[in-house]
Amino acid sequence: MRLLLTLLACAGSLSLFSQNVILTGVLDGTGSGGTPRAVEIYVQGTVDLSGYTINRYANGSSSAGDVNALSGTFTDTYVYLINSSQDADFTAAFGTAGSFGPANRITGAVFGSGDDVFTLENNGTVVDIAGETIGVRNNTYNDSYIYRNDGTGPDGNTWTPGNWMNVGNNDALIPFTSFADLGAAVPFGTYQPAAVGPTVTVTDLVNAAEPATDGSFTIRLNQAATSATTVTYSLSGTAILGTDYTDASAGSVTIASGQTDATVTIEVIDDNDSEPTETITLELLSVSDATFALGAARTIDLLDDEPVGVFPIHSIQGNGTASTLVGQTVSISGVVVGDFQGGSGVGLNGFFVQEEDADADTDPLTSEGIWVFDNGSGTAVAEGNLVTVTGDVSEFGDLTQLDVTGTGGSVVINNPSVPLPTATGLDLPLAQEADLERYEGMRITLLDDVYVTSNFGLARFGEVEVSEGERLIQFTECNDSDPAGLAAYNLQQDLRRLIIDDGRSGDNNFPLTLPDGTDLTPTNTLRAGTVLRNVVAIVDERFTGYRLQPVEDAVTVENARPAAAPNVGGNLTVVGMNVLNYFTTLNSRGADNATEFDRQEAKIVAAICELDADIIGLVEIENNGYGANGALQTLIDAIAAECGTQYSFVTSPNTGTDQIQVALIYKSSVVMESGTAAALSTPNNVFSSNRVPLAQTFEVVDAGNPAVGKEITVCVNHWKSKGGSCGAGDDDNGGAGSCNGTRLAA
Repeated sequence: MRLLLTLLACAGSLSLFSQNVILTGVLDGTGSGGTPRAVEIYVQGTVDLSGYTINRYANGSSSAGDVNALSGTFTDTYVYLINSSQDADFTAAFGTAGSFGPANRITGAVFGSGDDVFTLENNGTVVDIAGETIGVRNNTYNDSYIYRNDGTGPDGNTWTPGNWMNVGNNDALIPFTSFADLGAAVPFGTYQPAAVGPTVTVTDLVNAAEPATDGSFTIRLNQAATSATTVTYSLSGTAILGTDYTDASAGSVTIASGQTDATVTIEVIDDNDSEPTETITLELLSVSDATFALGAARTIDLLDDEPVGVFPIHSIQGNGTASTLVGQTVSISGVVVGDFQGGSGVGLNGFFVQEEDADADTDPLTSEGIWVFDNGSGTAVAEGNLVTVTGDVSEFGDLTQLDVTGTGGSVVINNPSVPLPTATGLDLPLAQEADLERYEGMRITLLDDVYVTSNFGLARFGEVEVSEGERLIQFTECNDSDPAGLAAYNLQQDLRRLIIDDGRSGDNNFPLTLPDGTDLTPTNTLRAGTVLRNVVAIVDERFTGYRLQPVEDAVTVENARPAAAPNVGGNLTVVGMNVLNYFTTLNSRGADNATEFDRQEAKIVAAICELDADIIGLVEIENNGYGANGALQTLIDAIAAECGTQYSFVTSPNTGTDQIQVALIYKSSVVMESGTAAALSTPNNVFSSNRVPLAQTFEVVDAGNPAVGKEITVCVNHWKSKGGSCGAGDDDNGGAGSCNGTRLAA
């Protein structure tokens, strides 16, 4: 019986050992904003990843901030956890061949930098660890990567620096030149596990190059063949078998008895075509000795020897989200359709070029336009120039571009004035947001009138949101809270929405330019609800995603501001007003200095004087008492000085402990306080987030008022915002937003 148990134990050990999930690499990317960030794991054997998570312990924390659930069943392959927003950048760096394809990508939250610890956990138990010991902060791979040494791991919860390469080399990827260079520097997809039984792998890669440098793969057994062993394989990639190269082994090699290696020779076919660097991927298909397990696919490059040729823009853009030619030098010929040269506050450091109409292809998924990055200097161009541009293909965020700032980059004006390409009609709503990718860099004209639905970003970034059909409203404006309904509603709203930008980088660029080409002034505003017609623009992709950069002035149909409030009847005017941190204590939560305070106060006072309300509920006014120097009395005095209207304030029995309070002011010539004001401050868990509300009853005392002698009770509230989170059971995911329970309780 003991022998049987021992054999079972050994069999169990072998099974567990041959089915491992191992953390093999962590990348802190060096593209703009740290892109791409990724974690690589290697799945040894066949494993269902359900129950596994990749957790991030940030800045020396002992608790995980980001927990990413894994899923899917994989066999002897690499799997990548990446940010969903960085999928295109990951593709630009590593391509889609072999295990880098979409099927091996899991999207999640991969944030932080080189001082964070990542763990691989299975149902809460740490299986492997990378970066440091949990609870220890150390810049192990800042702006760089770490990669596991072959044959090591998993390490459990013990950080073992000796099992990793590049530990402490924080400058390995600085400066960032291109995603292709980054991908070449990071050894993702190369880890080899310790041998578990007989295996066959692909090693010793040799790139091929025209005119006559053959490439090769080595197919290797980890132990000598006991008899002639045949291995079959397939070849794929961007290079074409029979056109760009031949395979002397025709998809099969035989390793003689007693031997371990066989070479697959890739014979180059030289031609006179100017082509980009292409790829050849070898994937193992079968081995005649069934005791051998098959290893992962591997890829080599095929290099061209012809001078850089002129490529159609659509062949560089391709029909995906990122160019397959990233890192290569190419030339294009086309028409300048958008000139945004000049740096911050002036332009975007480049210009857009589009194919002439006659040179466009018939594939609706490939864009005919491209961004040329010249870093704000270089050859001055103008719309309508026919140019030849030579530069390096790269992805700036998710925007495909030609970078002409490197060695060999150039811009040549071949003709100063040619017809502009026809603007493509863009119809809203979109079928899906990704549809904009096919227009990236191209002239479009909106087929619909659009409405300014938000001007929040106008003052700072010169951008406005527009929508088709009408202004957008929140889901719960007309619907009950409903998570499924909210998701469908928001998706539909997003397909009606676009950002129109001002063609400038930086912020607070004055004067502010409006979509009709005029400048924003006190008398030339852009109110929400304004209609824009005949929008002709370039589809751009930067900052926060797709946007339009106008190249012609739109026609504006103003949403005129009413000259007076509508007559709604009644005998008293009661107003609620947010005074946006009106603080007499300078350099606190409100104005930083006296000049800022004077500007703020003048605008608030002018609005109150114009409103001429009988009772006003104020929020965000400083909670610093009711004396002569307090914010409330200071505001009342300023109103009287400006327009002669005299207000009195209600003394709250409890203003709370926050720096701001709610308040009530009233015209004592119209109403007087009736009874004692009320302020509700319990339960504490409600009013630690909401401001303490204030209520007071007023009696009309103006003899000329038809309501004289009648009473009205006014309550002023300042509820917890929808920002942040108040936790499960309080936050509402059906449209009412975070902390909805807290607001309802108040």
